[in-house]
Amino acid sequence: MKLKSISASAIKTFETCPKKFYYEYILKKRAPSHPAAVAGSCLHRMFENACNAVIKEESIEKHDPLFFFDACVKEFDVQPDYQSVVKELTKNCVDWGYMDLKAAQGFEISAKFPLPCGVEVHGFIDRLDIDRDCHANIIDLKTQKEAFTKEELEHNWQAMIYFLATVNDNPMIQGDVKVSFWVLRHKIQEMFIPQSRFDEIYNELNTKTEEILKADYGRMCPSGLCQFCVAEDCVQKRKIQTFGKKDISESAKEMTAFLKNLREKKIKVTKPETSLDSLD
Repeated sequence: MKLKSISASAIKTFETCPKKFYYEYILKKRAPSHPAAVAGSCLHRMFENACNAVIKEESIEKHDPLFFFDACVKEFDVQPDYQSVVKELTKNCVDWGYMDLKAAQGFEISAKFPLPCGVEVHGFIDRLDIDRDCHANIIDLKTQKEAFTKEELEHNWQAMIYFLATVNDNPMIQGDVKVSFWVLRHKIQEMFIPQSRFDEIYNELNTKTEEILKADYGRMCPSGLCQFCVAEDCVQKRKIQTFGKKDISESAKEMTAFLKNLREKKIKVTKPETSLDSLD
C-alpha cells in the first residue's frame, strides 16, 4: 500500500470508516468539500491574514479579520447560506481575545516529522504562543457544530501530533504543553500534555500508523454525512452520473433515508456495478 504521509484527519477518517480512508488517502479520490468545511477554510484564512498584518505592523484596518471577508469569501467560493455563519464565528473569536498576539510565535506552522515505520506525519498548527516563561500554548480554531466530549479531548490525535511537533521543534519549552481548541460555536476547550509523555505518544502514533498500513480497507461504516456513501447510493439508483457540489445536499437527504431503511429492514449493502473510479 502506498502511504507516504499521515495526518490527524487521516487517522480520524480511518477510525470512522476504513473504506472512506482508502478512497481519500490511497486512491486520492476526494469528494468535493462540504460547504461548511469551505466556510471553515475561509475563516481560517481571514484570521491568518489579520494576524500577519498585526505582526507586520500593517495598516490598522487590516487588524480586523472581517477586513478580508469579501476577498476570502470569493477565494473559497463560500455559499451565501454560510457567509453569515463565517461573520458570526469571526465575531466570537475576536470577542474571546484571539487578536491579542503578545505571545504569538507563528501561524499556520508546519507540523512535520518522520515515524519509525517510514511514514511522515503532516499537519499545520493554526497558531503557537510561547510566553516569557517558555510555556507553550497550541491554538486551533474549530468551526464544528458540537463541542468536544471529555473522551474526545483525552485522546485527540490532532492535539497529540501538534504536541509532538511543537516539543520537537522548540526545545526551550518548559512544563506541560497546553492545547487550546477554540470551538467557536461553543467555548474554548483546553487540555495539558506533560512533556514526559513524549515517547509514549510518539510510539502510540507509530503503532496506529502501522495498523493503518496493514489494514483491510473493505469494511465500510455507512453514514449519511459521508460523500462517498452518497455517491455510491446515487450510482446504484442511476440518478446522477457525476458528483459535484450541487449534488451533495439533496443526495445526503436521500442517503439518510436509505440508511434508515438499512437499520429498520437490515438491507444488505452491495457494491454498485459502477465503480467510484468512474465518478468525476
